[in-house]
Amino acid sequence: MQKEIGVEYKHYYMPYKLPLVAEIGNTYTEKTTTGSAYIFHNYLELGYCHEGSGVLVVDDTEYPFRCGDISIVSPFVMHYNYTSSSEPCRCEYLKMDVDRILSGFSDAHTLGLRESLFSARSFNGLVKSEQSSMIQPLVKNILAEVQTKDRFYEASIRGYCMTLLMACLRLNAAVPPSDQPLSSKMIIRRAIIYIDEHYNEEIRLLDLAALCDMSETHFCRLFRELIGSTPHNYINRIRIHKACSLLYAGRLSIAQVAQRIGFGTLSSFNRNFLHVTGFSPSQWLQLMKTGDDNPAVLHIDSNESPGPCAAQGPAPPPK
Repeated sequence: MQKEIGVEYKHYYMPYKLPLVAEIGNTYTEKTTTGSAYIFHNYLELGYCHEGSGVLVVDDTEYPFRCGDISIVSPFVMHYNYTSSSEPCRCEYLKMDVDRILSGFSDAHTLGLRESLFSARSFNGLVKSEQSSMIQPLVKNILAEVQTKDRFYEASIRGYCMTLLMACLRLNAAVPPSDQPLSSKMIIRRAIIYIDEHYNEEIRLLDLAALCDMSETHFCRLFRELIGSTPHNYINRIRIHKACSLLYAGRLSIAQVAQRIGFGTLSSFNRNFLHVTGFSPSQWLQLMKTGDDNPAVLHIDSNESPGPCAAQGPAPPPK
């Protein structure tokens, strides 16, 4: 199946009470025979197929799945799902914030574990129902905890998330090195990960292009083609996402957050924050503090328009 590069790229970011979003209920994979637009996100995504069958496309590789299988997609990996069957394909998803789960580790250990999930060798694909002796029960337990919300469910979910993340890291350790050249979608991932790690520093286009072994002109054209945004606008969106975590933690003032994430002036920070979220920093923080369980998700779309938060929980996935 040939996939034409599209521009419908969307980014869904985490709520703040728990280190994950669970998308549960009647979430059906889109029926199509031509493929969908690639997406990527900054979290680890695990999908559980409840009924039917479909195909996970990661980069340029197809992974057919069926009921009981677990799909795994690492952060910043281009992918999409589809089904061409007449039968419905129902999946539920866990979207896990890797950095929040690893926050209890020492810095050195955290960097090593994080690198495994963000590297080109990270595991992406399927764990078949007959192979998932550890991963499948963990995913099902988290989905059940989210639905029942029994006593101490938040602490239980955090424990399950840590164990599930370690299981995924074990899969990564088993991925052998590859001599195959990376596709353009995987090469651009080097720049995306660099931005995620160095968002608060001066980031030059020339350096990003060099990471991807491209000229600056070719890099900018391919970046916009794949990501749906200029590198400059994407960097600002990542900075605002990081700012949201710092604001919610409550240890820094708005001015201190602006400086910490790399904006030269408070006015520039406020302007970009409003453009990305649809709210001023103080308005957004008030919304988060007074929201219900799993407060509003910061939904960043690929287009240039503001993406206001909505206080009704996670936005639906572009599946």
